[in-house]
Amino acid sequence: MFLSFIDKISSIFDRRFLIAYWLPSFVFVALLTGFIALIFGVTQSLMWWDKRSRSESLAFSAGMLFLITILALLLQPFTRPLTRLYLGYWPSLFSYFTKWGKKRERQRAPWTEFEVSDDRLLPTRLGNVLASAYEYPHRVYQIDPAIWLPRLTPLLPETFRAQMDNALTPLFCLLNLSANFSLLAFVGGFLVAWLDQGWKFFLGVWLINLSLSVVCYRATVSQASEYGTFIRVAFDLYRPELIKQMRFSLPQTPKEEFDLWGKLGMWLYFKEQIPVYPWPQVDTPELPLNYENYKAPAAGAANTMDVSVKALVKIDS
Repeated sequence: MFLSFIDKISSIFDRRFLIAYWLPSFVFVALLTGFIALIFGVTQSLMWWDKRSRSESLAFSAGMLFLITILALLLQPFTRPLTRLYLGYWPSLFSYFTKWGKKRERQRAPWTEFEVSDDRLLPTRLGNVLASAYEYPHRVYQIDPAIWLPRLTPLLPETFRAQMDNALTPLFCLLNLSANFSLLAFVGGFLVAWLDQGWKFFLGVWLINLSLSVVCYRATVSQASEYGTFIRVAFDLYRPELIKQMRFSLPQTPKEEFDLWGKLGMWLYFKEQIPVYPWPQVDTPELPLNYENYKAPAAGAANTMDVSVKALVKIDS
């Protein structure tokens, strides 16, 4: 029945839903059911199950699978707040823990996995791994990924998008598993205390579930590092596609591109027309980039506008 149900549900929902949401919900319900069986006794629970008729067993199993699917559907809307919680975007009420976490993250040396500026530093390792990936295109190209990544994703090759999805889906799965184990620690601890099962049982429930939560969190950090690599590569290789789709000529030098992305970013920030007033001068870093492909298009090329990039990015002296 279980395999038949998985086959049916896979025809309705996509792979990301099954791995990132349905699987953690299944683990949560299965462990909670096993935990309740331990409280009331494994032998008594098995005897209760043996006394059920075939129709009752099928109805119970179908109800559990339906409950798991409902929990998975309810888990999806909480992806954003749960992710923000693990990244370290905490309310001002926890400002002390935020400052302590940032100080702890800054003191970790050497930072071999990521580099984050002070104004973007977050109090968790997961937050800083992803913050480093998002800061990379801003630091190197003056591209804000919060604005441009949603616009770049549809332009990526199908194989590359599949690779990014393959890295992102396990990340959400591990994150949800970590949250579920933490929730099981509290729910299990409450049941043990309520049913007066003893402090050893209570301590075991807490230690086991919290340990599993930490293991899943550390695995999430490792997976986030892989996903961050794909973000860096996406902007390194495919950012010219954004310029082409906006019908602008490709810049010929690193400085032209650095200035262009800054101005286009401000343009989208303020939702105005392409500005004609002077823009502030930006110090352009020396970038070890290969611009062999960034040559001026041939005169009269059909895929460019009459307005050149130089006219767009010109700064009045």
